[in-house]
Amino acid sequence: MENIINISIDLERDNVVRFTKPKSFDIPETHDEAKEMIIKDISHMCLALVDLISLADHNGYSDRVTLINTSVRFLIESLVVDNDHDHD
Repeated sequence: MENIINISIDLERDNVVRFTKPKSFDIPETHDEAKEMIIKDISHMCLALVDLISLADHNGYSDRVTLINTSVRFLIESLVVDNDHDHD
């Protein structure tokens, strides 16, 4: 099964990160279909991150432990710590 996720990152834009799908992909019509697509996309993006980290480690650009720790720390700081401050 092929899954295409286009990611555009522009630090000068209000909406820094944009996700799109090719026009050939069906737009989810129900909450359950959207939920399934998002969860699948997150899983596939994690798989892509594993490949990028492995590539960097294999080519000596950085070591996998440092990259994993940096990635996990960024996720925690962005999704857990920032959300904790939203409730203050």
